[in-house]
Amino acid sequence: MSLPEELVDAASRAVAEGRAPNVSAYVARALAQLGEEDTLADVISQMRAAGGEPTTEDYSWASQALGHPVRPLKDPDTAHAAVS
Repeated sequence: MSLPEELVDAASRAVAEGRAPNVSAYVARALAQLGEEDTLADVISQMRAAGGEPTTEDYSWASQALGHPVRPLKDPDTAHAAVS
């Protein structure tokens, strides 16, 4: 497998800083996290299909509940809400 140099550098820094035991572990953790995000995106997509898109009131409630502004995404198929 080949990776862009900047990604290899990031993985190497993580190992050097003790955030990963080796580059393989770093890549494995990143791939696992990506799999979790894909699953979250599927759940959000299913929720939107069942209940529709979040309303302005929904975003207002979420902002109040989280204690910081939450706004709609430009791409509703992504897994994360935008936080200001």
